[in-house]
Amino acid sequence: MKEFKSLQECLDFIAMAEQYGMPVTDEVLAQKAKLKEKERIDEDEFIFSTMKAHNKFMSPEKELCVREMVDQLLIDGPTATQPCLLLGNVQCGKTDTFENIIGLAMDKGIDVCVVYTKGTNTLTSQTIKRLSFDFQYFADSGRYDQKVRVMIYDIMDVIKKGLSSNQIMDPRTKFILVCKKEAK
Repeated sequence: MKEFKSLQECLDFIAMAEQYGMPVTDEVLAQKAKLKEKERIDEDEFIFSTMKAHNKFMSPEKELCVREMVDQLLIDGPTATQPCLLLGNVQCGKTDTFENIIGLAMDKGIDVCVVYTKGTNTLTSQTIKRLSFDFQYFADSGRYDQKVRVMIYDIMDVIKKGLSSNQIMDPRTKFILVCKKEAK
């Protein structure tokens, strides 16, 4: 299966196939859709638009909710007296929505986000896996030209091991710290 480097290359291939009466495979159409989404990435909202481009559940209503929530958080800032709260049934998209809120907040200058989860190691591990999967496009690639890195840690690991000064001082690096809700 040919991997296309750009949307235009894919479109040219499809046009040529159609011109010669050849069928266009589902794999080619899937690549076309993926490349089309990649071109919609906004450099000013790199994290959010990348997440949005890969999110099959993003709707105009959800995007409006995310934008309003982030705007309110940034207006209130450290003097906020009312937390933002997402309510909904099981499997309705609350986690996906708060991850998009984190992504847009990072685009707007927030460098550290704290995610609280219930006080079990299993749920903490599950939360870190979900965040790592959904923020996979921003995992550290080791490349110098990487635009942004989102590092996800269990707060207990940070307390025990610390963070490297390279990570802390790199302006491309954003952090998500997962904390268990408990008295300690």
